[in-house]
Amino acid sequence: MVNKSAIARGRILALLRAGSDPVSGDRLAEALGVSRVAIWKQIEALKEAGYAIESGHSGYRLLGGGDFLYPWEFPGREARVVRFERTDSTMERALELALRKPEGAHIVVAETQTAGRGRRGRPWNSPPGGLFATIVLAQRPEPWRAERASLAGGIALCKALRELSGEPFTLEWPNDLYLARRKVAGILVEYLAEGDSVRLIELGLGVNVWNRAPGDGALSLAELPGPRPERRTVLSAFLDHLESIDLEWPGLAAAWNGLSSTPGKLVASRFDGSALGRALGVDDEGRLIVERPSGGRTACRSAEAHIVSKEHAP
Repeated sequence: MVNKSAIARGRILALLRAGSDPVSGDRLAEALGVSRVAIWKQIEALKEAGYAIESGHSGYRLLGGGDFLYPWEFPGREARVVRFERTDSTMERALELALRKPEGAHIVVAETQTAGRGRRGRPWNSPPGGLFATIVLAQRPEPWRAERASLAGGIALCKALRELSGEPFTLEWPNDLYLARRKVAGILVEYLAEGDSVRLIELGLGVNVWNRAPGDGALSLAELPGPRPERRTVLSAFLDHLESIDLEWPGLAAAWNGLSSTPGKLVASRFDGSALGRALGVDDEGRLIVERPSGGRTACRSAEAHIVSKEHAP
């Protein structure tokens, strides 16, 4: 069920953000088809939620955009968004929600995480100002093709960041986004399978937006020149792209390869550290195709191989 208050707050914010001049209570009431008292109540609720709204004789004015992740910041998706100020992991909360309400394509966001995680159980630094979200996908391919969700997520996020910033972000196998050799985001896919079918797929993402980059090899969007995208804008653009991608699309791997800086880099075995060869790109299942020194080729999953050099092989 769509929360009518969330819709109303989203419409009020859209009108306040449309210009720099104050917007009268009468105009807001007319636009929403409610009383001025109802508008006042919604304005007070927005102030309590953290928005800096100035009230005066001429009406209401929003002081600053207010980069929040409340459900009303995502028009048309309000009923799907669940926000936490602080939680252990959006992946855990999304899993609980999906098991309780399996019919929904849920979106879970958090301002901070205390136990955010990346691939292979590694901790994911989750300070305030970053974008931390998990999407429960409506599409459910067969288990051996579930990694296609990671390809789709990478394509969606890379396109969103390129469009919003104008910068040439690239994908790095298996699930990272880079700009100028510095990591800005990561994607994590987990799924629950029953026999030969997938019960649910979770796609998590962590993006350094306004937070300080965690280390010299990382990058925050706040460091980019010119206007920096806000978290709500990044997530909305990502969802727009993600929801337009069919996981059964035959061109999925080719689209990922076209946005990737992985081809040409050196690859090693996770088992013994031995050199495997040079990366060529990914196949339809998200496996990395590696050209061996002998000239043969092999397909590796992320548990079997990793990129050992950010430079291209000679």
